[in-house]
Amino acid sequence: MAVFDDLMRKQAEVAAMAAMIATEKDAARIQQLTSALQREAQGLQQMALAFEQQQQAKHGLPPAPVTALTPEQQQIEMQRRTTVEKLLAEIEKVSPAAAEAVARLRADPNFLGGVLAKK
Repeated sequence: MAVFDDLMRKQAEVAAMAAMIATEKDAARIQQLTSALQREAQGLQQMALAFEQQQQAKHGLPPAPVTALTPEQQQIEMQRRTTVEKLLAEIEKVSPAAAEAVARLRADPNFLGGVLAKK
């Protein structure tokens, strides 16, 4: 785990540099340290991304979390969907333009928080 050790060492160096900035009084030195800190942090980020890719290649991606609604939550969700569908049907009756607008909104999977997209 030499890569992990290098990553942790680099993280400690960046943290120490940030602590130096907090105690520095000279504005020019603060600017110097800030520039150096930014470069070091970018290097740390690249190391972390490389380590992440290495670990994913070695172990694969973690399984996606599975969530399930309780029966009560499923009932509430169905009631919300039914109510929304009824309201949209009423809006569609107002005019052809309203019906077109509702059709465009329905096509958006994020419309109303995705309540219509979820099955």
